[in-house]
Amino acid sequence: MIPRSTLRGWWTEQAACSGLDMELGCHSKRQAVYERSVRDRARLMICVTCPVLEQCTDWVLSEDDDPTPCHITAGMVPVERGRIRKQMQAAR
Repeated sequence: MIPRSTLRGWWTEQAACSGLDMELGCHSKRQAVYERSVRDRARLMICVTCPVLEQCTDWVLSEDDDPTPCHITAGMVPVERGRIRKQMQAAR
């Protein structure tokens, strides 16, 4: 779920992740890497079905700082969004 403090636009209520926990990084040290990757992949698959993925992507990449630094947003983890944001800035 996109944190309420960062929500912008009509599309947020229609997001496939509305009401779901999309946060990363809440894994215990004892939790198996496999278990973490399965859960994160399941969260990424939610984005694949999202009817407002385009609006979410436009929003999260248009911000100077990542508004959801610990969440899967727009079908991407924070590292992916950072890489794309850098490429966009270099292209300007």
